Amino acid sequence: MKTHSIVKIDWKGGKTAAAARAAIDRRLNVELNLPANYHHALSAQLYPESKPTRPPVIDVTGGAELLFEIARINGLVEIAGLAQAASEASAQVQVVSPSPKVAITFPTPDE
Repeated sequence: MKTHSIVKIDWKGGKTAAAARAAIDRRLNVELNLPANYHHALSAQLYPESKPTRPPVIDVTGGAELLFEIARINGLVEIAGLAQAASEASAQVQVVSPSPKVAITFPTPDE
């Protein structure tokens, strides 16, 4: 079975988005490491019905639409620019936290 390389990127905004987009265009798996202070914002965005208590652990998997969802968070707006490329490539998106990360992965064809 063929595996894809993983590009690990610490999120720092626009420049980070450009590097992630380049990796997605090359069909490389991407792991965006977000600052720890995004845990609460991710929880509020992804689990709005759980107010005022938030889940201590986030583990949500979906498609490119998940990138649009988290791009509503202040400081993560540039992530929306990755959604079209991820969608066109049939990528899967996973958001996990604490230690917030966004993984964008691609199907691995059998050899």
